[in-house]
Amino acid sequence: MQPLERTTLTLPKRSRLLSSPHAIAVYVLILIAAGIAVGVWIDRRMEMRRWMNGLNSSEAPVRAKSCYRIGSRPTPAVVDAVCELLRSEQDPDVCEAACYALQKMEATDRLGLIGETIARLPDCPPLSKIIGYYVFLGGQQVLDDLREFANSGRTFTELGAGLGLLELDDVSGAEILLRYAAAQDPSVREYAAYLLRRYSEPMMEMVGQPEDLATPDGQGFSESQLAVVNTWWSERDRTRELRDYNDWTRRDDPQWHQLKRLKHARERASRFLGLDE
Repeated sequence: MQPLERTTLTLPKRSRLLSSPHAIAVYVLILIAAGIAVGVWIDRRMEMRRWMNGLNSSEAPVRAKSCYRIGSRPTPAVVDAVCELLRSEQDPDVCEAACYALQKMEATDRLGLIGETIARLPDCPPLSKIIGYYVFLGGQQVLDDLREFANSGRTFTELGAGLGLLELDDVSGAEILLRYAAAQDPSVREYAAYLLRRYSEPMMEMVGQPEDLATPDGQGFSESQLAVVNTWWSERDRTRELRDYNDWTRRDDPQWHQLKRLKHARERASRFLGLDE
């Protein structure tokens, strides 16, 4: 039997690349990036827990703020927590914030809860916004409800219905808003003017009939502005223009952005030439 030859195990030398200053710097950067990522993840988890706890706060502003913040984190647990709050909440501002969170999270299966909230709340400014969220989630399926709201005899319910009808391409919404734009209550006139301006100004611009409908803070339309808006909506059926406007804004149409850029460019040129004085 031949004796076994002695063998020597030779380990590979450490790569010069791995021990170079450049490689070490890369490793350090990777470790720093990983640490930052973990820190951000922990911070987001803690923030979520803070806002979830805020839903149970004894202070209404904290509950409302938590709803606004938490709406960007759509998970089943968050939706359930917001719905639990909304079922028992009495403060209209908190109810509005909770409904905002539900539409932000596109919780279409909770549409009925928003409808129940509309029915039980007193007539108040937040109610008109809640109706807007109701339309965003429900679309055409809430059209009959909107027409019922429009004849409720409640000011802010009808204002919300007017805005909702316009969102669904129904020009009868403008009639409601025009009626309240001439109301006795200054705050109602101001709010109705704000809602009308959102549609009237860009639609007039779209068809080449621009009008300045800006109003001072705390005021509604002047008599001349109200006459212009009233005439524009009543002189003929504006359904096609309303549908075109809604289609452009819903699909984020680049032509609509171009139109807005042209409008601002024209306003800047007018100011430069002194034509707006």
